[in-house]
Amino acid sequence: MVELIINKTLQKQFEKAKEEFAQKKISFKERLVFHGTDMNAIEKIIEEGFKIGGEGVEVRNGAAYGKGVYTAVDPTISVRYSKGGSMMLLSIALLDDQGKEYSQGHSSDVVVMKRAENLLPKYIVHYTKQ
Repeated sequence: MVELIINKTLQKQFEKAKEEFAQKKISFKERLVFHGTDMNAIEKIIEEGFKIGGEGVEVRNGAAYGKGVYTAVDPTISVRYSKGGSMMLLSIALLDDQGKEYSQGHSSDVVVMKRAENLLPKYIVHYTKQ
């Protein structure tokens, strides 16, 4: 099952981030990315948006590729961080062509977002474990 997330405040922040890229003439693309975390964190994220670990928020799973919100293009990577739960977030990420606002992990499947406002939680994906 997939639930649509509607948070007008977060949508406005995301649109503002897109406008900032446009004003600075920075090319970008939108990409769907998964984020695995526990249910309590999912509730906070859909209400308040993502937070960057180490910037007033605890780093939960390390920072091997620097500070940021760790996401993945491949959902099987994010499942590992769902803390035994059966749901994860599917979000839209703004990826600038210069690579200044994000970095990649050990593979192109891992995307570390350096600015939380460049990441919009869009769906809660419920899944069953095999």
